[in-house]
Amino acid sequence: MQNPIVQESALRATHQNIVNFATSHRQSYSVDCDDSDYGSAFMYYLFYSRHPSVSSFLGIDLDDERKFYNAYYWFQRFAKLYMDKHGYDAGLEQEAFKMLEDANLDLDFEVIDMLDAKAKE
Repeated sequence: MQNPIVQESALRATHQNIVNFATSHRQSYSVDCDDSDYGSAFMYYLFYSRHPSVSSFLGIDLDDERKFYNAYYWFQRFAKLYMDKHGYDAGLEQEAFKMLEDANLDLDFEVIDMLDAKAKE
């Protein structure tokens, strides 16, 4: 599988709408979505993991697998940036692992490894 991640440039056009959507869902989390280092990554994670029609919203075709890979990537990216700023957090690593365990998809672990590496760049 080629890189399943939607290019960030494709998200910029709808960034404010993504922020608005994420803002309406962030009350369940103790993450500072306004943080300049990791806030956007967390909002993109919320968008991919919670928005009911990501494909229609972005105007591109994303199946459930690609939607999951994007949510996973942005969560891993958030976790990396958060830990760079605040130090190691085992809970974030556990949450990423739980995402993989709970995915009701036939995941390609070569893709997961690639996403993990890309998120840590």
